[in-house]
Amino acid sequence: MAVKTEGLSLIIPQFLADLHMGCDVTGPGTVQIGCFRGCKFNGQDLRVQQTKLDQYSDVFFAFGQKADGSPFAAYLQGSARPGAYWVNHASYTQARGCPTLQPGQYAYRRGDHKGHEAMNQAGRVVLVRDADDDNVIDPEEAFRPDYSGWAINIHSGGNAALPVDIWSSGCQVIADGWGGKPWRTFHNLVYRVAAGQKLFRYTLVDYREMFCKWWNAPAASKPQWIMYGSSGEAVVDEQTHLAWNGYLATNAVTGKWGPDTDLAYRRYQRKALGMQVPDGIKQVA
Repeated sequence: MAVKTEGLSLIIPQFLADLHMGCDVTGPGTVQIGCFRGCKFNGQDLRVQQTKLDQYSDVFFAFGQKADGSPFAAYLQGSARPGAYWVNHASYTQARGCPTLQPGQYAYRRGDHKGHEAMNQAGRVVLVRDADDDNVIDPEEAFRPDYSGWAINIHSGGNAALPVDIWSSGCQVIADGWGGKPWRTFHNLVYRVAAGQKLFRYTLVDYREMFCKWWNAPAASKPQWIMYGSSGEAVVDEQTHLAWNGYLATNAVTGKWGPDTDLAYRRYQRKALGMQVPDGIKQVA
């Protein structure tokens, strides 16, 4: 399906609200960043694209307000998955496996990547590691996510017409090089337009399975989900349920979905719901 990007930046905040997540656009000089996984931007609209190893098959978005309060939005082709070079590299095949960032909302800040201005992690993330190097998330891999990974940066990638290759070993990469228009656009927004913003909430979601389902639903019955990075009463309710059933410690009922809740819910998905490949995502409406 095709979703027109015109006016979309006014709608995405409601989508984030239905994920029980925050939005950084609070006034002039602020920006919200994120990525739709399995998506293609053709200049006017967003379309579903099959996600394949080594392809730029995801779309990054950045929207907000300039200093004068005028709105802006950018949609940029990229990849939220590692390139084949690193998936098959000895440094990972002989260790725990190459990491793939999972859907959720994560904290980022301005930083460095190999001498270039980029975006660095400012908190923990959820990674699933491809331990057997087959580019498939297997049941045991999804059941044992990694919350200790670091240096999952946001930075430039290579030419969009070529494989992702060496450009990502788990980082989130925007296509067409450091000097390309997509990266220069993104860099300008987070380094110049939002210069006063210290932290950025980066939201990664599946385009077809989440955003398109939400988009197509009637206004009065939009689906809602909670996952890593969600907060509020819906999270408290699920944490209480998990604690009552022995999956989560009672002192971990905080209203914030972090590593403890994510792991507990994945265990619940597998043991109580029978999901072979738990994803840590719960639909609540």
